Amino acid sequence: MLEEVVVCPEELLIIGDFNFHMDTADRYAALFGSLLELFNLKQHVTVPTHRSGNILYLVLSRKDAEALKVDELVVMEQLSSDHKAICFQLNLQKPLNERKSVFSRRLRNFDFGAFNKMIVSLGLLADVSDLPLELLVDRYDNVLHDTMDILAPVKPRTIVSRPNAPWYNEDIGNEKRKQRRLEHKWHSSRLESDRVSCREQYSVVNTMLYKAKESYYSSLIQDNAHNTRLLFRSIDKLLQRQTEQHYPSADNDQQLANAFADFFTSKIERIREELVLRKSGLVHAPGQAKPTCLSRLCDFDLVTDDDVLKLSEVPLSRLVNLTPYQQS
Repeated sequence: MLEEVVVCPEELLIIGDFNFHMDTADRYAALFGSLLELFNLKQHVTVPTHRSGNILYLVLSRKDAEALKVDELVVMEQLSSDHKAICFQLNLQKPLNERKSVFSRRLRNFDFGAFNKMIVSLGLLADVSDLPLELLVDRYDNVLHDTMDILAPVKPRTIVSRPNAPWYNEDIGNEKRKQRRLEHKWHSSRLESDRVSCREQYSVVNTMLYKAKESYYSSLIQDNAHNTRLLFRSIDKLLQRQTEQHYPSADNDQQLANAFADFFTSKIERIREELVLRKSGLVHAPGQAKPTCLSRLCDFDLVTDDDVLKLSEVPLSRLVNLTPYQQS
């Protein structure tokens, strides 16, 4: 693997548990160290990374690395594992969360009493039965729009787009808050009993996160078994794969929009032509027997309230793909 990795022109950083006791005279550890020297790689960890001793976790980089320079490496005690945490600094800039400007109204403390008085004073509830429908719709829209602009005007604000975790729920949040309290308690007391309680709480939170993710993606796959587009989109998101969207070549946005419109227009025209050809092919020649349909719809069952309730509980993606006999 090193033969393939070291020849890449990009910056190189290898981190992981190699299961070699690099601080001992082990034969395999010595051979691995010689291999690192051969490929001009530097091992940065010099203190034990396991609670029982020995250096198992390694941080490897090129010796002459400048852009990706490992600095200020420290090994810290990890409550949730027998392995210790390795922290270090890199000459990298963390990508900032995307910020975007949106326009919204502040409706949390909206004064409905003042709203009712204003629409009455502006004559929205007056008798206007003699006005045509178009004027009534315009009047309704203008009065409500002007009233909202006075009581809750539209204001710009900047929001930060953060990663969404749909499986995260309130129970996990409560357990994580309990975990932080136990962490603070252990850091202040340094008692073994507090450390054990903290580790047990780590296990509880990790188990809840694992089950929540498993349940979310299992239900997502099951509900979208017939919707391949959404299913593969969810899998790409789970695997953090980003697909690039390729558009037809165009000089500007207007030309690109016209290309899309021409494509769908020609597609509709082609479908119509095929329908005309199919219809002409169904016309029987003189002297031939007129084709008849042997199927008949003669028996219908009334739909009950329970049937409608069951259909409303089925996800739309599954309902669209069900055949009539599957729906029953």
